[in-house]
Amino acid sequence: MKKNILVLVGVLALSLSACSSPHTDDKKESVQTSTATSLECVHVSQRTLEALSTGITETAGLSGKIAAVKAPDFKNVYFVAAQVSGTDVPERVIGVWSTNGDVTSETMATGFMSVNNYAKNFSDWGDASKGSGAIYDDEKGVAEAAACLSK
Repeated sequence: MKKNILVLVGVLALSLSACSSPHTDDKKESVQTSTATSLECVHVSQRTLEALSTGITETAGLSGKIAAVKAPDFKNVYFVAAQVSGTDVPERVIGVWSTNGDVTSETMATGFMSVNNYAKNFSDWGDASKGSGAIYDDEKGVAEAAACLSK
């Protein structure tokens, strides 16, 4: 019985991987995760960068490197990763925030919630882990959004 289940899982994994599109454009890039799933890096608009910057603390700033991943387990949520810099900021700090706005739009007007500790420490955006619909830093897509910055 266990052997049949393992074979079935293997067949399903191969079937799903065959369904993924081999095409990417200049706005999306695939990121492989440790669980063998693939999420797309999404180009983030200048307006989204500006909107996110409004909540960054006075001692920090965004370096301009920013990317996002559509959260696979939440409807209409993106995880936005940005490199944080400043006098009180250690090197290579990447904050991750969540938003339900269209991060590709030049009219992006929604707010953000801080997902990881760097986002919480270097921005005034609320804590995404508080309240209903809580989002935590170990959600699928958070690490992948940060990995998009190294592409």
